[in-house]
Amino acid sequence: MRAQNTGIILPMRPTFRERYCQHHRLVASDFEQHVFHRTLYRHAWPFLWLLDLIPDYFTTDHDFIRSVGDLRSRRDFHAEAAEFQMNYGNRGFLHRRLRLRVSCAKVHRQLVECWSDGDSGPPQMPVD
Repeated sequence: MRAQNTGIILPMRPTFRERYCQHHRLVASDFEQHVFHRTLYRHAWPFLWLLDLIPDYFTTDHDFIRSVGDLRSRRDFHAEAAEFQMNYGNRGFLHRRLRLRVSCAKVHRQLVECWSDGDSGPPQMPVD
């Protein structure tokens, strides 16, 4: 059975960035930094000023947040989280062992909090 071309254009689903900004009453330009601060491991906070001195230390974290921000379906989160965890920039002792980075689980919680119940099903919880 073939679908008929009815000429109806369905609106695209909003991105996680759009949902998050609406939920937290932010402008889109504040999204990345807001998510970063909410999802950074708590024990990393005292070292944030020092880690900011290391060139590109949080590049992988910000890339992950931007990628998740572009998602239009929760089902794609698991793939983004796996890519973040396997990224070369996320493999050092400070990132991997001391977990001085954003938490995939916290990013996931933010995503679930902002998504309405009627949209795509929840992804499996990533292991940090």
